[in-house]
Amino acid sequence: MIRSSLMLQNFPAAQDQDVVVDATVESERLGPGQINHALTLEANRGSQPIWKKEIYFRVDAPFDVPDLETVDPFVIAALFPAMEVGGTLRIHGRVSRTLIRNILDFQSAWHMAAPEHCRMFALDVKEVADLSIREEGTEPDTILAFTAGVDAMLALCRNVSGDAGPAAHKIGATMMILGMHTETGEVDGEPLIADLRRISGDWGLPMAVVDSNIVEIVRRSEFSHGTWLAACLMLFAGNYSTGLLGSSKLWFKRGWEVFGSHPLLDPLLSGGQMTIRNDEGLYHRAEKVKLLTLYPGVVDELRVCWRPFLPERNCCRCEKCVRTMLCFVANGEPIPAAFPEPLSLREIGNGMGRRAGLQWVPGILDCAERNGTSDEKAIRVLRRRYRFKRLKVFVKLWLTALRSRKRPHKWYVLDSFD
Repeated sequence: MIRSSLMLQNFPAAQDQDVVVDATVESERLGPGQINHALTLEANRGSQPIWKKEIYFRVDAPFDVPDLETVDPFVIAALFPAMEVGGTLRIHGRVSRTLIRNILDFQSAWHMAAPEHCRMFALDVKEVADLSIREEGTEPDTILAFTAGVDAMLALCRNVSGDAGPAAHKIGATMMILGMHTETGEVDGEPLIADLRRISGDWGLPMAVVDSNIVEIVRRSEFSHGTWLAACLMLFAGNYSTGLLGSSKLWFKRGWEVFGSHPLLDPLLSGGQMTIRNDEGLYHRAEKVKLLTLYPGVVDELRVCWRPFLPERNCCRCEKCVRTMLCFVANGEPIPAAFPEPLSLREIGNGMGRRAGLQWVPGILDCAERNGTSDEKAIRVLRRRYRFKRLKVFVKLWLTALRSRKRPHKWYVLDSFD
């Protein structure tokens, strides 16, 4: 057993050092591209059990998927459960040295961002593997996490078309996670899978599906959804040397803004066989929508809804649908057929009262100012409700802080209030 301590001696976050989280993996091959993986996490304090979590990953790919040389994907899946309790994460399997090094920086960043939720832990590894990622060649070496949303669709279009220039990735396949926005088993996912495979196939790319309950088990999506994506991408490390995520955040935005998937944090989930990359972090959502209009028919295929299993593709009422429709308005572009219902002024502001809900508005307002669409009725309504809800959230945060006699943590008071 190789002991890899990722904590400095006497580090202040070293709480619950008696807690040990054991991680074990079992895999069953059903066919060349069909493999079932099961990750079992058991947290114990001494001989006293705390909790037990079981996460499954069912891979269904239209191409051969080699056996994994390490358990790196499952270590990534275990990061946030381990950070909940601190102590030691004990891995019963082979882990790449690259990932072990990256975990130190990853958990340090999250501990600094949200210490009340993310504790530092030590890592206990059965075997450390020194692996090197194969050099890039002429063959496709990248698999893209794909949802047909704005971020993923732009990454697909710009890389496959070559518009990303010398920085373009050679994408060979796409991958979707069944259950990213809804609990598995709630709905029939086959129509969505067929639709996404059709879109991916139009670009000449096969699409793999990973059916997993990681969303239900790990939860806290505002922190952990980057690890969901990276863990599932790394299941294909034997096929591809790069796992690509469409960026949902800018590199910087008037300061540091922590989010579950971030251009600076996602690469820290890279392992010995696969590098995780974040694509197109230069553009905010409204700019991405404008770029997508350059590709004929692409905007009509968008799936951005929080309820992606709807037959009409987008509900046009949820916060994410309304936000995307406002991006088209701000750019002076017609709302595409992907949104079958007109933009409702009553729905503008849905979800804006939450902390994260305020972050996207300035980008749309700035875009409208540049494009001369600031006087559009929908933009005026957005500006008015944004100002009201920003003040409301700001006052609520500071009143809470005064009652507790603590200054709000910087992660909660965002630069939206500057």
